[in-house]
Amino acid sequence: MGAYTEVSGIEKSRDNNIFAIETRITLTKKCIEKIQTNLDKRIKSTADAERSGKTANEELKKDIESPHRQIKNNEQFIADRRKEQENVKLAYEQDIERL
Repeated sequence: MGAYTEVSGIEKSRDNNIFAIETRITLTKKCIEKIQTNLDKRIKSTADAERSGKTANEELKKDIESPHRQIKNNEQFIADRRKEQENVKLAYEQDIERL
């Protein structure tokens, strides 16, 4: 439980931990937005090339696959952080009950 003598100390610590996790989630969401913007540009370039009669080479296709994986990994990171937030809340609730 730590060296808490008041519920307000536990609540402050809990809120700080949750805020830190939320900050990581926010930064990851911004990263996803940037990756998505870049991906959209790559898809458009590939589509434009195909419409003009050129075939999309394998490297361009790989350039599109990589951001998809990055987005998926970042979305999983966010889901994991949400679970972490819930675990933090539960742990601090138990500390409050013990105090």
